[in-house]
Amino acid sequence: MMRLLRNTCKQLKSIPIILWVITTEVNINNCQIELSDFKLQMFDWALEDYSKAISINPQFHIPYNSRGLVYEQLKQYKEALKDLEIALQINRTQKQIKCLFQIEDP
Repeated sequence: MMRLLRNTCKQLKSIPIILWVITTEVNINNCQIELSDFKLQMFDWALEDYSKAISINPQFHIPYNSRGLVYEQLKQYKEALKDLEIALQINRTQKQIKCLFQIEDP
């Protein structure tokens, strides 16, 4: 009986984590589709898809980061920096985003 109670308590404690994982998984799945567009250098499609992901969840930093990378590839540096700044505001721990601020407008 005690074992059952312990397991139930563990399961109840994990509910917020599970909900976060589900939400994150949906966002990550959306980003994976866009990332494949980006890798195939279908930049217009990737920009459209990242923008769609941002409209679904504007508080998720990955689509801003990814769209910034697409803008950088297209040499649209102001737009790239704008998206990277937003991504960094949402998630200040992203070392990868901080490194991308080395982009300079030629």
